[in-house]
Amino acid sequence: MSDHGIEADSVLPEHRAGARLVADHLVGLGHERIGVITGPANLLTSRERLQGFRERLRALDHPLPASQVARADFSRDGGRQAALELLERHPDLTAVFALNDMMAVGALTALREDLGRSVPREVSLVGYDDIPLTRDTYPALTTVHLPLEEIGEHGMRLLLHELDGPVRVPARLVERGSSGPPPALRAGRRPTRH
Repeated sequence: MSDHGIEADSVLPEHRAGARLVADHLVGLGHERIGVITGPANLLTSRERLQGFRERLRALDHPLPASQVARADFSRDGGRQAALELLERHPDLTAVFALNDMMAVGALTALREDLGRSVPREVSLVGYDDIPLTRDTYPALTTVHLPLEEIGEHGMRLLLHELDGPVRVPARLVERGSSGPPPALRAGRRPTRH
């Protein structure tokens, strides 16, 4: 099934598995108060990434309340606005996972410029897709890498009938400078569970 719910041979990234990697990464760093910026509800990409993240957090005994999720439109401006909404509702968040890199870039702007929060010293930030821009932000963005060349190659092989679909392509986490331990652990204190 394609990202738009159409029955067809397709090449699909492992959205849920990639989001689970982010949950493992943030919880492994010690984060307990994590916000999510999700994309449009009608896109399979948004639903699978959010579902994978929620499932893994639940398995790690870190449920994700609905109030810690903000919806945007996969754009930079949408990510910026969603980050502002999240941090207004929950100023104690120590990490934000944006379900695509453009929203993460907007969230980075909101955190640093609008709210004066240090990334990652006060709030860690993780994106998804690993677009080239993520290496040029400051700090460089931790993100989930989607192997676009491999996806394209598999797509061509589907068209040439060399493969039967659907084909799933694994994702991997790329750790960069935008994620680190929460402030309590940086200061040598144990975080408190809420």
